[in-house]
Amino acid sequence: MRAIHYRPNGELPTVEVFSDPPSELPDFERGFGNMSPTYAYGTQGAEVEVDTETGEVRVLRLVAVHDVGKVLNPQTLRGQLYGSLAQGLGYALYEQVQSENGRILNPDFRDYKIPTVHEMDMPIELDFVETNDSFGPFGAKGWANLALYDGSSDRQCHL
Repeated sequence: MRAIHYRPNGELPTVEVFSDPPSELPDFERGFGNMSPTYAYGTQGAEVEVDTETGEVRVLRLVAVHDVGKVLNPQTLRGQLYGSLAQGLGYALYEQVQSENGRILNPDFRDYKIPTVHEMDMPIELDFVETNDSFGPFGAKGWANLALYDGSSDRQCHL
């Protein structure tokens, strides 16, 4: 196996490729720029039930739809989105960093609560809008946890 990967005298043959897609550096003084040739878009919604006496929130259903370009690996993409939804739910309902005089009082998962499989037992509907991104590999877009915007105070709609 070593003979396949190494040249004589122990050198490993390598190839380097870099593609710089069209983009522009931001204008920090004016506060805008276009640092990427393409962007992923997505939205999530939650149907919730709120106990008006205790303030307890129960999530009844989650819905998420994302434009990801071409879906290359559906299972991995779904897993990424399930994790993203769990993080968002945790951020909204469970997580709270507690500190005193600059010292974190809940530095581990015993005291810092995040959603587990028990909190994520509601129906979750996922859908992907497939577009062909000319800059992405095989038409795909880079996708990760998208920026968070809390629109709950702005409007309500039926899912």
